[in-house]
Amino acid sequence: MYVVETASVGVATLMIGAFGTAALAGNQVAQSVGGLLYMLPLGVAGAVAIRVAQERGAENAAALRPIAYAALSVAMVWLVGAALVLALQGGAIARLITDDPEVVVVATAIFLAFAPMQISDGVQSAMLGALRGLSDTAWPAAVSAIAYWLVALPLGYALAHWGGLGPAGIWAGFILALAGAGAALVWRFQRKTHLLAAKPSV
Repeated sequence: MYVVETASVGVATLMIGAFGTAALAGNQVAQSVGGLLYMLPLGVAGAVAIRVAQERGAENAAALRPIAYAALSVAMVWLVGAALVLALQGGAIARLITDDPEVVVVATAIFLAFAPMQISDGVQSAMLGALRGLSDTAWPAAVSAIAYWLVALPLGYALAHWGGLGPAGIWAGFILALAGAGAALVWRFQRKTHLLAAKPSV
């Protein structure tokens, strides 16, 4: 799943390169900040995988959903706050990193796309961790592959070139893709935990 994600991000960066060096520089600024903000949800995803696995091993099915949704809540509080900062102060953040006005403009526009994308990605990450704790990896991997490669990249290209959004459009395509993936993963977790709760204890 990480290969699927990182490879698609690499392709998105190549696509942004078509808009020139300033676009690449602005993208690098935005990705550096976005990557830093994503460290907490990434850690939460690892932690929830361990906690869910522990309770599943103990056959404590009633604890699975509270653990997963508590982790999701922590990630969401952080990422909603981060999204607001990126949306409202993206230009100021970019100017802390570079004094090139063209790069600042590109980075600010990408921050606006990153803001809702951070929220969608937080849901996806937390639920991927929860499903990993249930030893459910093949189905989520397929969802990630579809979201990143069949939805995000083609949609991002269309928004960037045909929709006139430029470099920010590449990342705007990820918003819808990750929102759909997050919804699918929540549904999958609900279904798996429902089956576990209905299963008689050994």
